[in-house]
Amino acid sequence: MKILHSAASATGLRPPPVVLLDAILEAQNLGQGEGAAVRSEFFDSLAGGGSPGRQWKLIYTASPSALRGLRGKKNLDKRRKEVPFLQRMVSKVNEALPWTWGLYVDALVTAIQRFDAATFENENGVFAVLGWDGVRFSVKGPFKWPQPEVRAVCAFQPTSACVRVVGWETVFSLEPGPVAFVDTPPTKLPFFKFVHVDDRVAVAIGRSGGAAVWARLDNGGN
Repeated sequence: MKILHSAASATGLRPPPVVLLDAILEAQNLGQGEGAAVRSEFFDSLAGGGSPGRQWKLIYTASPSALRGLRGKKNLDKRRKEVPFLQRMVSKVNEALPWTWGLYVDALVTAIQRFDAATFENENGVFAVLGWDGVRFSVKGPFKWPQPEVRAVCAFQPTSACVRVVGWETVFSLEPGPVAFVDTPPTKLPFFKFVHVDDRVAVAIGRSGGAAVWARLDNGGN
């Protein structure tokens, strides 16, 4: 977990995106074999501590193609002698692109999620862009994590949104789905499958197959 903790740290050198993405894949593989005791700790680390819950700052995202690409690269490296020269060169060019292995995003946007186990409320929003907090957008609603000791899927459903532009602010309701939230299977809702959560960092795979890493904040903010 050293690489994940280094990525979430506010000080010191961060691992390159490809190294972090490899650590995410490793955590995903480890998480599949972890027992009930470890998984149950994920939920408390993410949302425990009493209201208003725990806050998490988004620091890194990777697209589904980035995860597929790194898995493919590992397979390619294993059978390098069998792969045509042109295919190897195309792979090298793709690897050199700065966004290929995901991006650290916290210098661009301040995106924070809050999970509260006491009320099962989730809030997710962008609270600053390039350090400027004149424009904010957030959504709020219930979340659920059935059987956290055996499952790692946390689903949520925004029911209200808040937009603030400089001094102007409005809050409005969002249309609920056709089936009540409590009756909707988690995999039919927006969800994260958490592969690792501790007191410093959270790592999850989203419904689309992309990955995200968050650093835990104090309740008061950054």
